[in-house]
Amino acid sequence: MFYALGGTLSRMNTDEKILEELKEINHRLGKMEEASEEQPSNLVFSMIKSLLTGLLFGGVIAVGFGLVQIIASWIM
Repeated sequence: MFYALGGTLSRMNTDEKILEELKEINHRLGKMEEASEEQPSNLVFSMIKSLLTGLLFGGVIAVGFGLVQIIASWIM
């Protein structure tokens, strides 16, 4: 009988620990969600910056190929 009672108390204690951990995780997720909602302009700025960087590199490569073709046509 003692083991059964101890097992029940242990199970309740484990359930309480799991519940507390889940509450803590929920609290942390709420904080993360609030932080992500506060800075949407930072996300847009980052996307525009990446787009412009890609266009810059693509433009440099295109100009480089164009110059190589022009120089090659003069040489041949």
